[in-house]
Amino acid sequence: MTRFIWIVAIMTNLGMAAEPVRVLSRHIDRKLPGCGDEKDGCAHVEFAWVEVVGGPAAARQRMNAAIAGFIADSPKITPESSAQDFIASARKYSPLGLPSSWTLIRTVKVLRSLPPVFSLECSEYSYTGGVHGMSGTHYLNFDPLTGEPVKLASILKNGATARLNAIAEVHFRKARNLTATEKLEDAGFGGFELNDNYGFSEKALLFFFNDYELGASHGMGTTLVEIPYAELRNLIRPGFTL
Repeated sequence: MTRFIWIVAIMTNLGMAAEPVRVLSRHIDRKLPGCGDEKDGCAHVEFAWVEVVGGPAAARQRMNAAIAGFIADSPKITPESSAQDFIASARKYSPLGLPSSWTLIRTVKVLRSLPPVFSLECSEYSYTGGVHGMSGTHYLNFDPLTGEPVKLASILKNGATARLNAIAEVHFRKARNLTATEKLEDAGFGGFELNDNYGFSEKALLFFFNDYELGASHGMGTTLVEIPYAELRNLIRPGFTL
């Protein structure tokens, strides 16, 4: 196994073609018993995720544990058990035994499968009562050879953070249809600063801003910032090829 990792690492460093991370799609869809095919007005939980089935065993274990930690709230709980627990809670807390509209939807999809980074988008929507549901998106990024997290700070050149922030603000304004001179405060934001919620697609570095970030209200919605890799060539450390 050590020899295999060494060979793949050399191939990657030389810019040779490396195989994408192999995954299988998994899916669970559960409803409160007696609801038939109805989703509205009936407790519903749905999980859709990927399981890593290729590459070094230790790396697979680390990545799959992180995925399970999102889907089931803990790598020690199976997605099936987590789904059943949600349905049981919906039944228990449903007022007067009426049908519960509790909903939980979680998805994990692959953004980038080729080395040097395996990147996943994790999204969730939940509703357990109240005025509106809650949603959120975040990313998981791994070294496909080790399964260890890939930190943005470790691939940026020293002093590159300020420049990256400036580039990202340009794309943020574009995503929000704001001019270069328009004050962010006037548009409903408290300013702009990059968060730690980043992912890697095939062509761009992504930053996702969920509800309430950057001082915005819930009604402002979410914002996806996409920065083409071509604009980041001078900011990335040599040897990390995107």
